Amino acid sequence: MNKIVTLFLASRPKTLLVSFCCWLSVSSLQHAFSIPALLLAIGLQIWANWVNDYLDFMNGIDHALRQGPTRWTSRLTPSFMKIILCLWCCLLFVCASYFKMKILVGILILIAWFYSAWLGFAGEWLSFFACGPLATYLFSSIYQVSFWQWDLLLLSIINGSWSAALLMANNMRDRISDTHSPKKSTCVWFGQDWASMQYQMFILMCIWCLFAWLIFRPSWFWLLMMCVFLPYALRLCMMSLTTPTALLYPTLSFIFRYCFLFSFCASYS
Repeated sequence: MNKIVTLFLASRPKTLLVSFCCWLSVSSLQHAFSIPALLLAIGLQIWANWVNDYLDFMNGIDHALRQGPTRWTSRLTPSFMKIILCLWCCLLFVCASYFKMKILVGILILIAWFYSAWLGFAGEWLSFFACGPLATYLFSSIYQVSFWQWDLLLLSIINGSWSAALLMANNMRDRISDTHSPKKSTCVWFGQDWASMQYQMFILMCIWCLFAWLIFRPSWFWLLMMCVFLPYALRLCMMSLTTPTALLYPTLSFIFRYCFLFSFCASYS
């Protein structure tokens, strides 16, 4: 397997849809779609995935019980991966200079590094902050609209909540294996009950924001969306209590359906 293919796999292509969903929701709300902004968002997530791959390998997270994706740094060698990370970081700052967003992009880069370097502690809240308020502020600045509007503020809570719920579902799947490694996520620190409670809070926050949206902008679109996703969210909350290790892909399905329907409602309501 050549290095280009290995780097592509290390970027975890399936997860890049998360960046696309963040971009799509803000863009639909503003009725403007910037491809350079999408590429910047995807580039930032590729950086986060590569950093996580590199630092997890260096910290010895991989072991026989681990259920997560393969750490491709072992095939690329750490020295090669370090060079790629430096070059990619420089490329991100070049893109950030185009949008005049170097400070904000620098903060997002540091958050990704901090999460992996600190072995996952408080990762869900870092994800909430990065994919919610910071990402929404980034896109709103690119589209030259004020972030301090009720719809963008609510949207930042939505994007932050589902991204944190996704990471929590991933960590609940790996909780047992993580107890045998240096990685200590909040699931490991505080246990399964705490993790389930946090997951439920993030998922239900997405529904609460729809209810708030319906109050501020009454529309059959938002009422229909809330009626569709409330039972869906409650089912996920029940799964977090009964089968938490099987929660990752149902949560991904919820996120993609939620974001695409939200974008449709935002475009036509």
